[in-house]
Amino acid sequence: MISRIRRYYNAISRGYDSLYANEQFNKWHFIRKMFNTRGKRVIDIGCGTSLLTRLIDADFIVAIDVSEKMILCGRQPGIHYVVANAEKLPFKNNSFDVFFSVTVLQDVIHKEKSVKEWRRIAPKGVISVMKGSLDAKKVSKMAKDAGFKIKEVVSEEKDFIFHVT
Repeated sequence: MISRIRRYYNAISRGYDSLYANEQFNKWHFIRKMFNTRGKRVIDIGCGTSLLTRLIDADFIVAIDVSEKMILCGRQPGIHYVVANAEKLPFKNNSFDVFFSVTVLQDVIHKEKSVKEWRRIAPKGVISVMKGSLDAKKVSKMAKDAGFKIKEVVSEEKDFIFHVT
């Protein structure tokens, strides 16, 4: 499935911003209020073309995506990029202060494992999932099973956005 997802996002990489920019910026309206990232180490899991990554105000930003072409289309100076799978991140425990995972969880094979992996590398973050792709109660349970507390859930137009700590 990872290769299918990689192929899909590689194929749409050049047109991704024109297809999804407004939708992603609508999500950012809610997400940016959840954390003050200034002075923090932040990871954007599933960064795509860096639409949201470039809006993060942090001292150190790592952006990962399974699609190398998405990364190439959106590379920005000052951001460290890694081609990686969201289920197995190449970082030590607690490498980051905050993680962002925007519209990624529905695309990973092992969802529970992924959320636990995100908790392993950062103590708090944001998980957004497309409505209709995953039930909000299931996502809440995955987050709690990974050791997170649900601070807030926002029902945005197309996504549920979970603020986890």
